[in-house]
Parts: sequence; C-alpha cells; structure tokens
Amino acid sequence: MQQVQLLELEQEVVQAQMESFFRIEKGENLVQKLNVEIVVRDGVVEDIRGEL
Repeated sequence: MQQVQLLELEQEVVQAQMESFFRIEKGENLVQKLNVEIVVRDGVVEDIRGEL
C-alpha cells in the first residue's frame, strides 16, 4: 500500500507481462510484433501501443 501512495496521478506502472498467440505472416517484422503495450485503467483497455 505504501508504494501506491508514492505514485503520482496518471503515472504508468508495469503490472504484469502476458504471453499469448498472435498471427504473423512471412515478411512481417517480428520485433515490432513483440513490442506491444496494453494500457489498462480500472480493468478497461485504454490504449494499445504498438503493432498487433
């Protein structure tokens, strides 16, 4: 609880990493596919950063 009190408003915190399957085609950039961030606020997806 003390760590939460130290956060500033609108500050982003890495909470977890997810593993999942995704579709990739020949010629696509694997590094770009693996660098995706999903921003969740109060359980609702707010933003997807990167290329799915």
